[in-house]
Amino acid sequence: MNLQDLHIKAISIADEAFIKKFNGKLDDAKLLLKEAFGFEKEAALVAQKKNIGEPTISVLLKSAVSLAINAEEFREGEKLISIALYGDPPFEIAEELRNLLEEIYFQRHLQLKGVTLTHPNYNLLLLEEELVMVWQNQLRFLTV
Repeated sequence: MNLQDLHIKAISIADEAFIKKFNGKLDDAKLLLKEAFGFEKEAALVAQKKNIGEPTISVLLKSAVSLAINAEEFREGEKLISIALYGDPPFEIAEELRNLLEEIYFQRHLQLKGVTLTHPNYNLLLLEEELVMVWQNQLRFLTV
């Protein structure tokens, strides 16, 4: 497959995964997200190998990282962020990549502490070194 075919395949599978996730089929969604991540990662690496140029390479890498996070492939996402930042992406994309890296580190921290957040109706806040979960408009303080 060429670069465009790989990208289109990744997006198509990701769309299907998010529909499954919305319908509560989380295991199916995760498998599809991993598959979509594989295609998008391959597209990004092909773009890099063919030296397509910026911002195309970093945008594809950022897309692959987003899929890696959704597929809970955090280490893979971290590696791709390193590749993208090394390639000297435009400032705005570099900032978005750094934000994704923070998300990966946050997820890693939760894993190390044994904290699992699986419900889609929560929001998290970090207030003065304390993790707070907003659940149905009520604050709940978490010990981590």
